[in-house]
This record gives sequence, structure tokens and C-alpha cells, in this order.
Amino acid sequence: MFAAKRDYIIELSGRLYFCSENNVTQIEDLKDVETDAWFISDMSEAVSRVMTVETPAKYSDVMVRKALQEAGEFDEPLHVISHWKKKKGKQLSENFFTALPVRLFSLYREQISEKEDCVLLFPLYCVLFRLLRRTNPKGPVALVFRHSHFADLIIASSKQVYFANRCTVYEEFIDQIDVLWETIKVDIRATEAEKRIKVEKVLLLNWMDVDIDSEWPKDMRCEYYPLESEDFVFEGKDISSSFLKAVSLLFATDAVSGLQEKFFYYSRRAAPYLNAFLLVLVLLLSGGYYWYGKKSNQLEEKIKTVESRLLALKDDKPLPKISYKETLKFIEELDRYSRLDSFKKTVGDVSEALSRSMSIEILKVNYGKEEIKLEALGKVEADFDTAYKGYQAFVDALRQKGYSVMPGSVFNTEIRQADFLLKIRKKI
Repeated sequence: MFAAKRDYIIELSGRLYFCSENNVTQIEDLKDVETDAWFISDMSEAVSRVMTVETPAKYSDVMVRKALQEAGEFDEPLHVISHWKKKKGKQLSENFFTALPVRLFSLYREQISEKEDCVLLFPLYCVLFRLLRRTNPKGPVALVFRHSHFADLIIASSKQVYFANRCTVYEEFIDQIDVLWETIKVDIRATEAEKRIKVEKVLLLNWMDVDIDSEWPKDMRCEYYPLESEDFVFEGKDISSSFLKAVSLLFATDAVSGLQEKFFYYSRRAAPYLNAFLLVLVLLLSGGYYWYGKKSNQLEEKIKTVESRLLALKDDKPLPKISYKETLKFIEELDRYSRLDSFKKTVGDVSEALSRSMSIEILKVNYGKEEIKLEALGKVEADFDTAYKGYQAFVDALRQKGYSVMPGSVFNTEIRQADFLLKIRKKI
């Protein structure tokens, strides 16, 4: 997030260094740095270990603190920083941690809080563990960070941390450095035997005061892989260090600083982008205000024009009254006549509905305003069953054409002949 160049403060072996771009300078105190920075410290009194404790992972920090104090490693309150936890059964968990006195951790927090600039705090093993996670090894590997007369060691795979410890000697003489590497070999072999694993690779990190190639023991069974270095200038000399390259892999979320410091850090980082956003927003609002002002003036002119036209219309003489009733009546009559069936069509409807044995003697058609009324007087020359069925078919056919039977219709029958009077109407 906000991938700008970062500045670092690095504390190793009690010495402070300030790293800005490609320049490294040694400083005396945090107050000498007047900018936002990430503070990576080996925390001289801290220990980093992998420990199995009888408690769920949620409460493992408490049990780690208790175990260290009972072992006599610390005789004062402890602060435990967990880098990795893993559940191991219902009541067992493994914890990879850094532990240091509360007194020392509080001192770091106080020094950082006294600065006006934003400083995030990272324990050294945060850097090493982040590098291992980025490397994502397929099998167990050892990561060794050499600086001064110390060597920080982690043995881990992509899913498991097996061992962590700081190896140290008293001086930086050649024979002491050999002893240091011998200690590293012993720790690797002991971990292999205890965890039943095989370490075939050693990843090497160095600080600027160590030359890994000249130190590497010839009798090491593992292959060593010096990690990528970064060149920088220290006291006018060109020097390279792979540790500075590893530091660049950190995320702000890896810091052990409080939420307030992290929020302050991200706020400071986001400030230039936020300022640019606000500037663009102000420009857009200003442009919008100008554009809407111009549109408002145009609408105001249109309103004035319409109002002037309305005033002019008020002064005009009223339109003369025109009688439209006769015209409307004439139109209604035309509409009614257009919807009326002609006499020819009416006679055709009746003729089409007649069966063969039926005949019409008298047909009366009366055209009214809303309907046409018909009276048909006729006879059916057939026996009763045939005559009645023919009459029913005649009536049904007319109904299909939109006619309805009116009261007063009569059907009389004799032996060989039937008479009928059918009264029907059709609405317009």
C-alpha cells in the first residue's frame, strides 16, 4: 500500500544505523532521525525460541511466559511476541516467539512515542520469518543471519517452524567465528535428530561487517545459498548486505507497534494522495459551481422571456364564443350511421341463418338510436323434431352474428308444419 521508498532504523549488537535509499549512517539515538521510519531491532535482552506448551494456541503466550520464568531465564515480567502458532492436539500447541522484559519493551515504546515522526517497531525475527515465508521452501531449510559476533538461526519449512535461537561468541576473532559456526552445525544436527528431518540447504543473510564466503565451513554437509544483496554506501565506502534486501519484504502489519501507531503511519503515507484527491475534488466542485451558475443564468433568462409572453397574452382580447353543439350532434349522427348495418346486410344475416325447410313470409326491420330490432314471421315445412332443430339452428346462427332474442318470440307446431315469430335485436 502506497509503495513509496521507506527509511529504516536498524539496531544490531547495540549499534544504531539509519538507512535512507542507498546510504547508511551510524547514529547515536532515535532522536537523530527526523523522518518516518521502520525500526528493526535485535532487542539485546530478547530471546527467540520454538516451544511446545500444554495449552490451546489461544493461551500459549501465557504459558510461554510462565515456562521461561520458571526456567530462570528471566526474573522480571515478560512481554511475549508470537510470530507463529500451531495447534498440536487438544491441549498442546507450538509457539515461535520472541520474549523480552516488559521494562525493555516499554522503553522502546516510550522512545518511539516521544518522536514527532511515525516509527513502527519490528523485532529482528519478524524480518527472518517474513523472508522464510516469502521463500516458501519445499522442505526444511536453515536460515542464518550473520552479524558481528552473532548468528541468528531459524530451521523451518513452509508449514512448520522447528527451531530458533541466537548463537554468540565473545569476540570476532577467526577462531571464535569457527566456534560460532560449529555451534550452528550442532544446533542443525540436533534439530534433525529430534524432529526427524533432513536440512539440505542453508540460506545466508549477512550484515555489512560479515563476509559469508570467507567464513563458510568446508565440512558443512549442507549447501549454502547466499541471498540477494543490496548495494549501499557506508562512511564513503561501497558495501553490500543481503539483510537490507530482506528488510524490504516486511509489511506494516508485521510491526509490533500498537494500532494507533499503525493508523498514524498509514495516515501519513496516505496524506499526499489524499491531498491530491482533495485538490481534484475542489477543482471539480469549482468547475461544477461555474457550470451550474451559467446554466442558472440561462434558465433565468428563459423564465423572464416566458413571463413577458404571459403578460402579453393577458392583454389580448378574449376569443369569441363559437356554438359547437350542432356540429357535435352532426358528428355523432355520422358516427352512428357509420356503425349501423345496412338493410342489405341485415337481410343477408337472416337469409344465411335459415335452413332449407324454413322460409320468411314477413320481415320487419326497425333502426333505432342504439339498436336494430327485427321481427321475422315464417314457417318450417317439416315434422316437429326437424322443424324445432332447424328453428334452434336459425336462432344460434343469428346469435353468433351479434343478435339477441327478445321476449315475445313464439314457435308453434302442427303435424307437418310449424309457424314461428322471432323477435331479435342487435346493439349498435
